[in-house]
Order: sequence, then C-alpha cells, then structure tokens
Amino acid sequence: MNKKCVICGTSRGIEFAHCRAIGYTMSRKDMNHLGWPGMALCHDHHINQQHTTEWGIKKFMKHYHLQGVPVDEKIAKIYNVNYW
Repeated sequence: MNKKCVICGTSRGIEFAHCRAIGYTMSRKDMNHLGWPGMALCHDHHINQQHTTEWGIKKFMKHYHLQGVPVDEKIAKIYNVNYW
C-alpha cells in the first residue's frame, strides 16, 4: 500500500510484481487481477525476480521469505492494474 519494495524498502521505481507466472499464456493487460497474489518490488528486484532463470518465482519467493498479497480493488487502483 505504501509503494515500498518488500525486499530493500526503497520507494523509488516501485512496480507491481506477480507472485505467479503470467504473460506466457495470459496477457497482463487483459486479465482480471482480483485475487491474484502480488507484491511491491523496486525495478531492480522486479527484474531479478523475472529474469533469474536458474531460480524461478517460487525459489525467489522462498529465498526472500516472501508471500504475496491477494489483489483487491484498493491495491488494483494504487498499482493501476485491471480489475472488474
């Protein structure tokens, strides 16, 4: 809610990160995000999460002891993601 990276705490360049792989079979722009787990990450950690191929999302989450928060309407508005 405060738009701070859940890993390093910075408030610069915060992005909404999905906790499950999206995009290969589903378009982020066309999906309903309500109920999907997500988290706030700075750009550097978001890139690390998406492109650390030897880890994958599950290992990334486990390494940093993270757990996603299900998106509700308030979170969707703050991070400008689709919901209906």
